[in-house]
Amino acid sequence: MGTETEVKLALQDTSPDEIKQAAFFKQYQSTLVGTKPLINIYFDTPAGDLHQQKMALRIRQLADGGLIQTLKTRGKSVAGLSSRQEWEWPIKEKKLDTTLLNEVWPQSLAVGVKEQLVPVFETNFERTIWLVEWHHDKSVATVELALDQGFVIAGSKTQPINELELELKAGDKAALINLAELLQKQFSLQPYDLSKAERGYQLLDKTADF
Repeated sequence: MGTETEVKLALQDTSPDEIKQAAFFKQYQSTLVGTKPLINIYFDTPAGDLHQQKMALRIRQLADGGLIQTLKTRGKSVAGLSSRQEWEWPIKEKKLDTTLLNEVWPQSLAVGVKEQLVPVFETNFERTIWLVEWHHDKSVATVELALDQGFVIAGSKTQPINELELELKAGDKAALINLAELLQKQFSLQPYDLSKAERGYQLLDKTADF
C-alpha cells in the first residue's frame, strides 16, 4: 500500500502545446521522461457498491503492454491537492484478479460483491511526464509532472481530459504546493478536485462524491 499525494490542475486557456514547449522545463533543468498512451478500465457492481464505499478499482494497460490492477480510496482533496491510499498489483491478463483484493477488502462490503464486478467506464489518454527537483526555502521535493490529454468514456458519453498532475515522489509537500502555485502564475491553470474516476461516475449519472 502507498499514499498518493498530488495536485491536479485543469488547463483553462493554456493549450497542451504551450505546456510542452514552455521555457519552464529548461529553466529548472527538468527531465523529460517521455510520452505514452494509457488505457484504464474501471470496475464496479451494477449497483455501484465500490462507488458507495468511496473506492475506485481499475486495470491500466501500459504502453509496453504491461497490466496493472489498482484499488484507490478517495482520501482528501482540497483546492486540487489530494492524498489517498492506493494498492497496485501487476497482472498477466486483462481481467480482474479478485484474489488480490482479499487482504484490502473492506468489511463493509460482502464477499459476494467481488463476483459482481463489471467494467463501467474507461479513461483513454496520452501522458507526457517530466521529473523536477524542486527547492522552496528549506524544502525539497521530487515531483512528477504529468500532462494528460484524452477522454473519459462511459458508453456513448465522453468528456475531455486536459489536465496537469503534480505527484510528490519524494520530499516535502510544501515544495510540491509551491511548485503548483508557480505553475498557476505562469499558465492558465485551475485547481481541480475531481479525479478521472469521479468524472466517469458523473457520466454514468451517479453522485461523484468519493
